[in-house]
Amino acid sequence: MVNGRLKTTHFLNLTCIVVLCVESMSNLLILDVMKVWLIFLLFPVSLFAQVIDKAEIEAYVHTIDSLKNKNELEVFMHPHWSSADGFEDGYYFNGNLVFLDSRIEFEEGFIHRSAYFKGGDHVMVCYSRLFNKPVKIIAQKRRFIAVHPSYRDSTCYFLFDGSKILYTIQNDSIYEGKVDTIKLQKLMASIQTMKKELYTEKERSIIFTKDLAGDFSYTEKWEYPLGVYINQHDQVSCDGFCPEGAWGFRDEEGKIYEDSLEAFYALVDTTHEFHSLNSQAHQYEWYNSDFMTFTKLEGYSYSGISAYDAGNHSRLHIEISGSYFKAYVDFNSVTSTPRTTFQLKSGILVLDEEAQSRGILKGKFDFTFKNTLDSEVPLTWKGTFYSGPNQIKVP
Repeated sequence: MVNGRLKTTHFLNLTCIVVLCVESMSNLLILDVMKVWLIFLLFPVSLFAQVIDKAEIEAYVHTIDSLKNKNELEVFMHPHWSSADGFEDGYYFNGNLVFLDSRIEFEEGFIHRSAYFKGGDHVMVCYSRLFNKPVKIIAQKRRFIAVHPSYRDSTCYFLFDGSKILYTIQNDSIYEGKVDTIKLQKLMASIQTMKKELYTEKERSIIFTKDLAGDFSYTEKWEYPLGVYINQHDQVSCDGFCPEGAWGFRDEEGKIYEDSLEAFYALVDTTHEFHSLNSQAHQYEWYNSDFMTFTKLEGYSYSGISAYDAGNHSRLHIEISGSYFKAYVDFNSVTSTPRTTFQLKSGILVLDEEAQSRGILKGKFDFTFKNTLDSEVPLTWKGTFYSGPNQIKVP
C-alpha cells in the first residue's frame, strides 16, 4: 500500500537491451528510453500485435509505471470522487489513455481496479478486493473472543488483441490461460464504464492558462445598440427600435430639434457596445456574431450567450461552473423547422486564469456539436471571447 493506494506487483523479464542498457544510463536517459519504448509499443505493426508475448506486456507495463512514478504522464482525476471515498484517475501519454486506476473505499474494506491500455486495447486488467466480514463473538473456555474473518482476492489478467487471455496472476500465483469468465466480463464492463466517465469529464474540463495568446484587437471595435445609427444630419439617432416618446423630438426629415437633444438622449441608449466575440462557425442560418454576453452567477459560475439578430438564428451558449463547462447551440429557425438544441459532441475551452482574477472572462474555444437534424452535416463553432468587468452582467 503506497499513499493509501494499492501497489500493483508486476513480474518483469526484460531482455538485456532494455534492462542492462537502461540500468547503466542516467535518470534522464532512462526516461528518454522509456518514452521511445512506449511510443514503439503504443503503435505496433499488425504483425507485432499478433505475436505479443508475456515479456512484451510486462515491459510495457513497467514502462508505464516508470513514467507514472516520474510524473511524466498527464493525469486526470475524476472530479466526483473524494479522497475519503476513493478515486478514479486516468493517465495519458500524448493524449492517449494508457493507465486507469480506481479504488472504492467502504467501511468493510475496499475494491481496487486498474487497467493498462495500448493503442486503445487492454493489455492488463487487475482487480483487488478486501472484505472484512462483521465481527463474530464466540465463547471459548468461558472467554469471549472477537473474530474478524476477511476475504481477499487479487487477480490480474494479461491480455492480447484487447480481450484474449494470455495468462492470469491470482493471489501471486501464475496460471497460463486460466480465467474466471464471469469475473473478467464484469471487470472489463466496469473498466469500460470508467473509461467513458473519464472521457466525458475530461472533455468538459476547462483548460486554464496564465497568459492566453491570440489576437484580441477586435475588442477595440464598437457599435451602437441595434437600431441606433448616425443620421444624415450627423446626429446619433434611432430608427425602427426607438423607445416610446422619442419620435416627437424630431422633425419630418428625422432631425432632432436642438432644444430636444438632452431629452432625446435620455430615452435613447447610445452606449458604445464593444465587440466581445470573434468566431467562425458552421451552423444553420448563421452569418456572424460580434457579441457574447456573460452573466455572473454564484461563485465562479457564468452563463454566456451569443447575440441574436436578423442574420443569426443559431446562438452559442457557454455555461461555466468552476473548472467545468457546458456548451450547446440553440437553433430557432425562421422556417418551419422546429426549434432545436444541438448538444456538445467534443471540444475544448481555455480560460485565462490571470484575467479571470481581475474580473475579466478571456477565453478560446473549439466545439463540435451533435447534429440531430442531419448527421451528415457537421456543426462546428470556434473562436475567442473577451468580456470585461463592465460587460459582464450581474443579475
